[in-house]
Amino acid sequence: MVNAQNWLDTNIPFNQRGNVRKLCISKILPNSGEETQELQEQNSRFFVLDDATRLKGNLDLSDFTNLEEVTIIHQLINYLVLTNCERLKVVDATNNLLKKVTWPERAPQLYSIHLGNNNFDTANLAEFSDFTELSTLFLGTNDSLRINQGIYNRWNGSLWYLKGLKKLNDLDLNATDVENGLEWLPISENNMAYFTFGNKGRTNAKVDRLKETMEDDASLGEGETMEQWAANEDFEYNFQKIESIRSFQCYYAAEQLQNLAPNLS
Repeated sequence: MVNAQNWLDTNIPFNQRGNVRKLCISKILPNSGEETQELQEQNSRFFVLDDATRLKGNLDLSDFTNLEEVTIIHQLINYLVLTNCERLKVVDATNNLLKKVTWPERAPQLYSIHLGNNNFDTANLAEFSDFTELSTLFLGTNDSLRINQGIYNRWNGSLWYLKGLKKLNDLDLNATDVENGLEWLPISENNMAYFTFGNKGRTNAKVDRLKETMEDDASLGEGETMEQWAANEDFEYNFQKIESIRSFQCYYAAEQLQNLAPNLS
């Protein structure tokens, strides 16, 4: 394993960073036949690393001021700094050991964030609320081996922070501690098509409370459990799941109006 910042300083000198629009760092997958390699195209840098050269520690990309797409997967990064990367459109840091990401103050074109299977510290979803172009937000943990080792994302609190993300289509919160706010999920204004919120075997995951909220509205198949319903990744199935949540929201809104009515009379 290699210190991530030292590796970056060696492989992409400071005077080249402002030209990079796409950065991809991945790992050689078992039995893939790939070899460690570096590919350089105009405004793009691609690296495929073996186990011995996987990156660990902190990685500061704040000098990549024109970066639009960053993919860092199957590494051991703990902390990712994206300050000054205001042109970002896509961030994929799946399968690392991330505890924190420092985002740019603004990223008006950012539409896709994948942070699944990491090790994020306890935090609510407020840091995503200003990225109003987001269509994809994957924050969960799906790897049962990681969960059994105590490695999972600890997002918590309410979906309220996502209420302004009117373009959100795909959301994954598996095995997190996000526990309430289904009434705020922005599904009535758009074509939201995918939402997973199972516990994936994580004991006492507070996301289970979202399932409890939906118990009366979920349409389960014969022998199907609420966990299977909430965690199901099939896109056609998710359409039905979203419709159930939409029905819940309508019922919730009607109930709130009914409770408010006596105060208006």
